[in-house]
Amino acid sequence: MNKKIQKLSEASYEINGISSEIQSFINISCNPKYSVIVEACAGSGKTWLLVNRILHILLNGAETSEILAITFTNKAAKEILKRLMNLLKELSLSSDEKISILLYERGISEKKILKFIPLARNLYQKLIIKNQNLSIYTFHGWFAYLMQITPLFFKSIRGYKLIEFTGKIMEDAYNQLITLVSKSKDESIIKKSLIILYDLVGTSNENIRKLLNIFIDKRVEWWILSRNNKNNAIEILRKLMGKDSKLDARFSLWKNSSKISDINVIVHLLKKGSLINKKRALIIEKILLSNPSANNFSILTNQFFDKNGKLRSNLKTKDLKNELVRYFKSDELLSVNKFDIKFKKIAEYLKELLKRSKESSILLINKALFKLGNIYLNIYQKIKFKKRVIDFSDLEWKIYCLFTDNNHVIYLQNRLNTLYKYILLDEFQDTSPLQWIIIKSWIEKYNIKKIKPSIFIVGDPKQSIYRFRHADPRIFTAACKLLKKRNAFVLRANRTWRNSIDLINVFNLSFKKNPIYTKQTTCCKNIGNVWRLPLVTNTFFFEKNINKNILKNNIYNNSPDNFYEEEDDFHKKEGKMIAQILLYLKKNFSINNTKSYNTKNNRNLIWSDVIILIRKRTHLLSYESALRYFGIPFISDKRNGLLESLEITDLIALLKFLNIPSDSLSLAHVLKSPISGSSDEDLIILAKRSEKTWWKRLQAICKDNIELFSLKRIYNLLKKWLAISLNLPVCNLLDIILYEGKIIKRYIQYTAEFKRNQVIGNIYKFLELSFKLNLNNYITLSKFIDILSNLDDKVENNSPSEEKVNAYVNAVRILTVHSAKGLEAPVVIILDANHSKQNSDKIGILCNWPQNKLKPEHFSVYSHEKGMARNILFKREKKFKEQEDWNLYYVALTRAKQLLIISGVRDKNKTNGLILNSWYERLKGATDLSINFLENIINNSSKLINLYNSNFKESNKIIFSLFESPCLELKNKSIINIAHDKINIDKGIIFHNLLERLCLQKKWPIIVPTIDFISRWLKCSLSLAKIGQEYVIKVLSQSHLRRFFDASKYLKAYNEMEIVINNITFRLDRVVEFNDEIWIIEYKLNLFKSEEKIYRIQLKKYRNSLKTIWMKKKIRVAFITSDGNLLE
Repeated sequence: MNKKIQKLSEASYEINGISSEIQSFINISCNPKYSVIVEACAGSGKTWLLVNRILHILLNGAETSEILAITFTNKAAKEILKRLMNLLKELSLSSDEKISILLYERGISEKKILKFIPLARNLYQKLIIKNQNLSIYTFHGWFAYLMQITPLFFKSIRGYKLIEFTGKIMEDAYNQLITLVSKSKDESIIKKSLIILYDLVGTSNENIRKLLNIFIDKRVEWWILSRNNKNNAIEILRKLMGKDSKLDARFSLWKNSSKISDINVIVHLLKKGSLINKKRALIIEKILLSNPSANNFSILTNQFFDKNGKLRSNLKTKDLKNELVRYFKSDELLSVNKFDIKFKKIAEYLKELLKRSKESSILLINKALFKLGNIYLNIYQKIKFKKRVIDFSDLEWKIYCLFTDNNHVIYLQNRLNTLYKYILLDEFQDTSPLQWIIIKSWIEKYNIKKIKPSIFIVGDPKQSIYRFRHADPRIFTAACKLLKKRNAFVLRANRTWRNSIDLINVFNLSFKKNPIYTKQTTCCKNIGNVWRLPLVTNTFFFEKNINKNILKNNIYNNSPDNFYEEEDDFHKKEGKMIAQILLYLKKNFSINNTKSYNTKNNRNLIWSDVIILIRKRTHLLSYESALRYFGIPFISDKRNGLLESLEITDLIALLKFLNIPSDSLSLAHVLKSPISGSSDEDLIILAKRSEKTWWKRLQAICKDNIELFSLKRIYNLLKKWLAISLNLPVCNLLDIILYEGKIIKRYIQYTAEFKRNQVIGNIYKFLELSFKLNLNNYITLSKFIDILSNLDDKVENNSPSEEKVNAYVNAVRILTVHSAKGLEAPVVIILDANHSKQNSDKIGILCNWPQNKLKPEHFSVYSHEKGMARNILFKREKKFKEQEDWNLYYVALTRAKQLLIISGVRDKNKTNGLILNSWYERLKGATDLSINFLENIINNSSKLINLYNSNFKESNKIIFSLFESPCLELKNKSIINIAHDKINIDKGIIFHNLLERLCLQKKWPIIVPTIDFISRWLKCSLSLAKIGQEYVIKVLSQSHLRRFFDASKYLKAYNEMEIVINNITFRLDRVVEFNDEIWIIEYKLNLFKSEEKIYRIQLKKYRNSLKTIWMKKKIRVAFITSDGNLLE
């Protein structure tokens, strides 16, 4: 072992603050008899420890149902299960000797190994054959499970569908709020509140809406704080402000004799100065003798500092200096210094008064936002509950109520105590205060006489980077304190299995100023390096000896021809520099897959060995353009990746055309896309025709000229899709388009090999999105397009989350630091690292929730004016952000295994271009590449570019042939069938919707409205309204059906109840609860014999699902048809 590594390894592992050997560390961390909390650095094997602890638990005879593991993403949960099953499979197939080695490495003592060998060999079979599933949840997944076992008398949300994306609902809520404002009187609370916000926050609707959305995001904290007192937040804020909440602090100056005396000294001294000084002295003297007013205070402050807060300079004339020496009784230099200090102190005092004077308006802003926010929140909640959906915040709130309510928690506590004996919490640094309160409440309320659970917590506060998702790394410290009281072991691992020794040496130097960093060691002996590239300047970097004509023919390059002719900004130059370095590495850099010096297993670098990290996506397009131009395959992580991807914009253009056939631009887009594959010549022919729209031109061409096959093909498809688009849900329409248009095959043909998986994944993800948006209510094509235009990064507008940046595709990955957490690569490049500006929101909500408190201690709104009372909270928040910046930096650097490269753009406002405290500046001990060395790399890469691309031939492209069916005209019969089906569908919808709405009446008999009213109510034709009225009257007049609709005959009834079976959501038309039974009712226009069997199988599934909710009641299922029959 390397002596350097050996020396450092003494502090690699700690147990309760004492250095330890690795085997002792593993023995304790994996032993289920002990409760353990592990703080482990990046790459130290946190998941390995967690999986092996589960193995120990199973070997000790525990059932899988007694184990609860919680992590933070579904991907992490799958990874834990995958690793465990792979380990159990390996144990089941290995020899006794191999099993012995595996168990010993995992902390099983030699004495127990012989006993555990047969047990270890049979665990895989036991879990597979007996189908014993481990409970590995995300926090929200576990909360959802808890809602299923809550007592029935608790106001539960069972039967509601949990949704992740609520952007559309928030859009609807905001529109309803604006409608409500427009209809309200001037003196109404909602209008007054909005006017106050416009006056004090600004007239920008964007700012007001942002504040309201942040209020929605933090509503759980709001609910908790105002649970027993609606005005709690305002009272806390008012108390913090003191008398400044009522009185203008500026006026207190005239009553402060001490400060007036100090200012008069300044006046006296300035009178001995220049003419400007004398003039300012007279103004100050006049203001002090005037009555207190805001205007006078403003004039006074203007004599001390300008509107930007910059101190006024005072010309030190000879007379002034003499007076300063006389007054301060010191030498000239010291006297001038004392005068400047005194002047500055008065200015700071005036600034403080100015800030304090804002407190009353800040209080008004908070009152207004809380009133308006509550109205907005109520609208938002009503829309969700009407749709029978909830989001994660609703789930967290319900669970919090459950664990903090003594009437219900005892029941749940007993259930949990019975269920779980072993608790494992992964990535604990990402826990929110609310999640911690729930876990803490459970742990603390365990009955002392009963066996307490064995708890295992693992995480790394240095990698806490999700504060925007309410994560608080201080909770890790709180958990340590709590578990210490339970005699738990506190372990620390500072040794990584990922980074080379050269990288670790750089990390240890670079993170010296990080207050929570501890020196790290590594077990990797392979050679590594850290390169810091020269800062990019406006005269830096030129392409030499590159055959640009060859580059233009590259299959991966579809950049504009003038890419190099236009003026490049700094980040484009940075991208080009990195692209050529990558080409150099491709030829000259070797990857060592082992953790030793042995170079026999070295291999050449492939593109998937490289991860490029960016802090934000601002310059992503510049970097993509550079890589694309130089022929380097890449996959990037865009914010709105799904809807911005080319294949999805093509499909959206198609939907826009089907919605409005006169939209010629959308049609041209479709024709040029792979959906049609039309040539430029085809489009030129269309452009030259005289018809008004391109659709009419296409119709005319296809009737006149049968030789244009590609246009004929797409014309027939569009004609058919137009006919069915009026009657089908968007998801069904898209499904037909993908099948009939051979969309997948066509995009495979037109897409480079390394991107095919992502393109296919995006298309299917878009189809999935259409299904999800159509789940809660039927949406038209125009409405679907409207929803897509309003989707933002908070909505489901992303490429497939776990497949979109596929590590198995041979392409460079461009990721944000947040997206890269949990990943690693031999080569990591960090771009745009020479800046230190942190994201600082000018408006938002300040929430202080100490980790040891049951509820937040502060909740208030802030805008551009922050006042003085909350200074300590803002300073604390700033400190949290500074630490999170260190954490982001740590996560970024520790992704690299062998080579870390960092680059940045020169700051034109700095002499040396270097920004202090930037990631670039923080990097210590790295190899600073010289300009000459970089030029050599660029020259070598230029030769490689010409070599690689000169060998490229069009014939090397993989061509997929597509079978095209003959161009068939649409038959009238199919249109008639579609029209007939549409009539029956419309009848069914009217029957269903009318019955559902009438069921909301609590009195019997139910009043059926007139045909005119129904037509207006359901927005349908009079003929359909008449049919619907007849159906409903027929049903409600049947005596044997009265018990299902008369509220006095049943306990409860639910319309449109949603249930989830095998991850598929179903809606039950009506569920009626009686004393001893539950009826599931489905409305049907007719029930044909051929359909009956299929529907009965479906109802049986519904019944089995509801048995988990109403376990003690008989579940019955039946159809009610439009002719008044009940078919059970």
